[in-house]
Amino acid sequence: GITRPQGAACDMGAFELEYITISGNAGVPSATITYTGGSTTSDGTGHYSFPVSYGWTGTITPSKSGYTFLPDQIAVTSGVTADLPNQNFAAFANNTKAVTADFDGNGTTDLSIFRPSSGTWYVKGQFGVAFGMAGDIPVPGDYNGDGKTDVAVYRPSTGVWYIMNQGAWAFGGLPGDVPVPGDYNGDGKTDIAIYRPSTGVWYIMNQGAWAFGGVPGDIPVPGDYNGDGRTDIAIYRAGMWYVMNQFATPFGGVPGDIPVPADYNGDGKTDIAVYRAGMWYVMNQFATGFGGVPGDYPLPAPDTNGNGTPYQ
Repeated sequence: GITRPQGAACDMGAFELEYITISGNAGVPSATITYTGGSTTSDGTGHYSFPVSYGWTGTITPSKSGYTFLPDQIAVTSGVTADLPNQNFAAFANNTKAVTADFDGNGTTDLSIFRPSSGTWYVKGQFGVAFGMAGDIPVPGDYNGDGKTDVAVYRPSTGVWYIMNQGAWAFGGLPGDVPVPGDYNGDGKTDIAIYRPSTGVWYIMNQGAWAFGGVPGDIPVPGDYNGDGRTDIAIYRAGMWYVMNQFATPFGGVPGDIPVPADYNGDGKTDIAVYRAGMWYVMNQFATGFGGVPGDYPLPAPDTNGNGTPYQ
């Protein structure tokens, strides 16, 4: 909090430097938090805090070997005049990234992983193929509308999207750009799209740009929340869910919560949900324990038997 002048020093016109506390959760213990003017380390629960002077502006950047953070940086552009909590990040282990998609078009989700170290995709019972390189982000989707999920990666270093057996498209590439593919126009094809945290603008290829979000710490959570067959632009902000032109509702918000929206009950609508240290909380449906080992990468559970409902 703010340190204020005390006792006789005040009467004499002297003063002490005012300090303000900035705090949040890095999403993983022992992460290095580098901020303008210094650095600190998150504790065993991922929590961190550091003091800054009155009026401070700057950036907050988490790092830890083997992890990727979302967002990768928070920028504080207005001079702080009071304590600033809830500067939260989500942390994801880099060794493997689970991918849930229907690669053979049989109507059920296939178990699959992308291994960044070798750029290899493994789809259980189907294939293993090298496509990508270290640092690439897997962005599987049905880009040609044939009912099958395509192997695809987004390369942040260049802003290029590579879709296997289809081509490569440059879209994005500014530092911090987040790939958010989805079927935004409802034509049955996955659209190339990015969310730019620095401005809060969503760019959808060949469709347009929409400003939604942009508050430091916002996490994009696109999904079909009303079941109309189109991906909706949406943001998760420190326990609040904002879905463009639809609603805003609180759910989650405990430091370290990771949003994991998906259609958990098979009704064709994306459900609001968070993953919290091994517990999955799905709004108006259930809470269940699954995972919780440090570094677990939470994703909506795959529909392994084709009945439209995860976990069953």
